[in-house]
Amino acid sequence: MDDRTGPAGRRSRRFSQRQLLQQGNPGVMEHRLAHYLTAQMPGVDDVEVYDLARIYGGSSQETFRFRARWTQDGQNIERSLILRRDAAAGLVVAERDLEYTVYKALAGQGIPIPAVYFLELDSQWLERPFFIMDLCPGKPGNPYGAGDPYDGHGEEVGRHFWTIMGRLAAIDHRAVGLDRLRNGNESKGFWSLELDRWEAILDEGEGGDRTHRPRSVTLAAAQPAARASEAGHCPW
Repeated sequence: MDDRTGPAGRRSRRFSQRQLLQQGNPGVMEHRLAHYLTAQMPGVDDVEVYDLARIYGGSSQETFRFRARWTQDGQNIERSLILRRDAAAGLVVAERDLEYTVYKALAGQGIPIPAVYFLELDSQWLERPFFIMDLCPGKPGNPYGAGDPYDGHGEEVGRHFWTIMGRLAAIDHRAVGLDRLRNGNESKGFWSLELDRWEAILDEGEGGDRTHRPRSVTLAAAQPAARASEAGHCPW
């Protein structure tokens, strides 16, 4: 007898929902996200999440874009947002709380970063931890595509990039409350400490085999940019 309303049927449906969430099914994720936003924003009504889609690239976290709208104090509000969720598995272990904390601390510092809203470490909502932030306007430059990746604005983009990097390096991380960062109490040597840490992570994932990743190559690639970062204050 096929009893889909009994305990076995309910367990099967819950298992199916979890599978779909794990896989990033848009319909299921939109439904769960709407419930989450409703719970996080007292005083809002009619929360709707739609147009959710995965953005592929990178492996440390899964990235989804979506739109959300709701009613608050009689006003209709609509936002384009990004959700960053822990990957199911991978060599790079993401520190989603670190990313969220840095973005939040740098708000108002003249750095073009998205506003962040919610950091959720409880897996009950989307099966894995995640955070939500604004979707920034514009598009990424793809140097591997046909034509000019910057649509004729390459020099301007380059100038802005290095201006922002200099501005970022000049920020005293302690003054914006980031002294709790890993290496946050160090005064120098950030690049060396991080190099050691990531080499250890890669060693663990690759069984200690550095045949295709000699330290000298990694070090040579890392040193120039890292030395430049030490001219400023920040340990990132």
